[in-house]
Amino acid sequence: MEDRISREHQELVVDHYQSGTALVAEATEMTIRDFVVRCDTSTAAFTLTLPPVVPAKGKIYTIKLIRGAEDGGATHDLTITTQGTAPYKDAMRWHGAFVLDRHGESAVFFSDGEEWHILAQNRGKPTIFKKHIHEKFEYPMTYGSKGGNGVPSGTGGDENVIHCGSGNFFEYHILGTQDILAPDWADPGLNVGGMDQTANDGIEVCGGIGAGAPIQFTVGTDPAFFCRCKFNIADVSGTDDCAFGFRKREAYQANIDDYDEMSCLNVISGNVTCEAILNDGATDSDDTGDDWGDGETHILEVRVSATGVVTNFFDDVAVNTTPTAFTFDNGEVVIPFFYFLFDTTSPGDIIIYEWEAGYQS
Repeated sequence: MEDRISREHQELVVDHYQSGTALVAEATEMTIRDFVVRCDTSTAAFTLTLPPVVPAKGKIYTIKLIRGAEDGGATHDLTITTQGTAPYKDAMRWHGAFVLDRHGESAVFFSDGEEWHILAQNRGKPTIFKKHIHEKFEYPMTYGSKGGNGVPSGTGGDENVIHCGSGNFFEYHILGTQDILAPDWADPGLNVGGMDQTANDGIEVCGGIGAGAPIQFTVGTDPAFFCRCKFNIADVSGTDDCAFGFRKREAYQANIDDYDEMSCLNVISGNVTCEAILNDGATDSDDTGDDWGDGETHILEVRVSATGVVTNFFDDVAVNTTPTAFTFDNGEVVIPFFYFLFDTTSPGDIIIYEWEAGYQS
């Protein structure tokens, strides 16, 4: 019996799409024998359709994005879906397309004959092998006080945590006083504008400031790294500070200008500026020439070379930082952060759609 099962397993388990250098690079429907599928979206986005759910009963399928765009660059999505056309999908309780959009991401699916189950997924969570996070805030989140099991606190200076449905987590530091204790889930997105909209109140979001924080980078030790944030501002006149970039891993500061070292892009009433602090000095601020209008969605990105040289990007285009030329100190440990203060005008929703950080290659 064992010999027969082993022989059948060997006959079934094949990788239909790996033959020499062949890769899937276009819309494809899987068969029940395609147990391992490697996909290349470096040229264009496409859709991969899972095999029919009934004949696939009891089988496991692994799908991996083997050649997507490099981390931090533009990318094309790999969309995974099921047989049939909505609302007549062949799998029960299929809640829409599953998307992989970064090189190395993968997902493992299992069919029970009626529906597909996701057994495992690598969606850019930090690992001991590579510092990388890519959070799209696609699933509901839970909130709590840092270091405890209680509800979040809105007292100025308090620190709370966000547990994302993907498994990623963030900390947020209260600026001013908050009666609304946590950001909203915008389905998708993290709505930091959903908190108290009182002048000089706000929050700072990061991945943690402790020595064990998973996403931190040491200048001169780590290779070149980046952070990138895509978000929308309903009313830019309500932004006193709306900054994203890197700062030294140190205690939270109520005033963004009080950090010892920092390099970020800051949206102030629609004007996008580069800001930098070196060794507790004065904040150097320069106009990028870019503007952010009401209701617009843009991407802010900060790239740091292995030697600490900073380059800022607005919607994937390097910004005009003259005369600012900033370099972090060698040995400085830095973390990505998002800092927001309300102005006297209500900004409405400020929704973060994507947060990504990691090595540049």
